[in-house]
Amino acid sequence: MNSVFLEAIEVKKQRSGVFPEEPVIESDMIDFWDAFWELSSSRSASGLGLNPISITDFESFCRLHKYDDDEEIQELQHFVRIMDGAYLGAHRKKRDQEIMQQRSESRARRRR
Repeated sequence: MNSVFLEAIEVKKQRSGVFPEEPVIESDMIDFWDAFWELSSSRSASGLGLNPISITDFESFCRLHKYDDDEEIQELQHFVRIMDGAYLGAHRKKRDQEIMQQRSESRARRRR
């Protein structure tokens, strides 16, 4: 794996804590993985957490990287959506655990 890729994983770990271990990415999936992280870096968020990667951002990504084969675009979108769902699920799980921990600590303080 290239150093930029490894650095990006480390930054994501530090920012979100979502990936506690470095994932193993098969060589035929690296382009999908890189596309996901590039798209993920521009995702929006709301008061409820992170939003999915928007179709507008995906279309812009395809134009910028000159994807013009419909099958290739569909395949890319398929894998990016799967990775995005897993990422959002892990992020929600971490956020929910933090909320539960905060509630537990708050209850414990009130009992004292």
